[in-house]
Amino acid sequence: MTQQQYLVENISCGHCTNTIETELNEMNEVQSVNADKDSKLVTVTLADNANLDAVDALLEEIGFPGVRQ
Repeated sequence: MTQQQYLVENISCGHCTNTIETELNEMNEVQSVNADKDSKLVTVTLADNANLDAVDALLEEIGFPGVRQ
């Protein structure tokens, strides 16, 4: 299991966090997601063989690009 945090500057509300969590949870490699609107951090727990570039790409695609922390 691997954990990665992303700083996502354009999180502004609960709808944003819900969208991020819903979309990332649909990825097979993702085990859990927690998006926090106050800290603007998204914490993703992934399988060890997960491709972080795929997570980066999905965040970009759904309009919430993140910077790995």
